[in-house]
Amino acid sequence: MIDAAPHLKCYVLAPLAVLPEFQGKGYATRLMEEAEKQLNADVIFVMGDPMHYANRYNTTHSVLLPVPSNAPLDCWFARELTPGALTGVGESTSSIKGPFSDPLMWSHPDEQVV
Repeated sequence: MIDAAPHLKCYVLAPLAVLPEFQGKGYATRLMEEAEKQLNADVIFVMGDPMHYANRYNTTHSVLLPVPSNAPLDCWFARELTPGALTGVGESTSSIKGPFSDPLMWSHPDEQVV
């Protein structure tokens, strides 16, 4: 939820991976497109590598991460599915429920000490 715009229906899409032998065939794109259709959201956020997400999730925003993280903000992307949904929101905190509320889910694998 975007704290400054609680009326917006927002989701965080977990980064996904495709086995190397299936990469470059559009599978990840099709999975993301299907998720976007089924969620009926105003905005979808994703944390991930700019090389993979910057083209599709390219809406300019100032919404902060929902949990404390050392992850750089240039890896926090948004895609408006409702045009103009983030217009006027400005800088805002955000919150999240469920398994993704655990900061460990937002850490780099090198930071996950067992």
